[in-house]
Amino acid sequence: MRLLIVDESGLLAWVASQLGGSELEVQRTSSFDDAMRVVREAPPAAAIVSITGAEVPWHAFQALCNRQDPPVPVLYESCAETRSRLDGCRPNGGYLDHVTKPVDRGAFAAAFERLLTMARRREALAAHGAT
Repeated sequence: MRLLIVDESGLLAWVASQLGGSELEVQRTSSFDDAMRVVREAPPAAAIVSITGAEVPWHAFQALCNRQDPPVPVLYESCAETRSRLDGCRPNGGYLDHVTKPVDRGAFAAAFERLLTMARRREALAAHGAT
């Protein structure tokens, strides 16, 4: 299963590789432009996004993920509390979740497992051609 990581550093990709084990193929990009290109050309099973600034186009990224058939589930991670802004980003049948850094290992692992559950569901739907 391919997981897209949008993060300027390699740390999040390393953590995902450790938690996901051999089931996971981690694809990392450091920019939203590259991430959006990946989702358009070859949608991943899921994505984890580290939000590092107020100007990043995460609403556009989420909308693009929601438009995929089936939608790409996304987990956002940020230092700022963005829950209220995420609540305004209606998933329309997609999946999004959020953790605020610093996040303890157990909370991140639980959010990560929820994301992988949604990714497996997405892959099963895609394999059967149904949404």
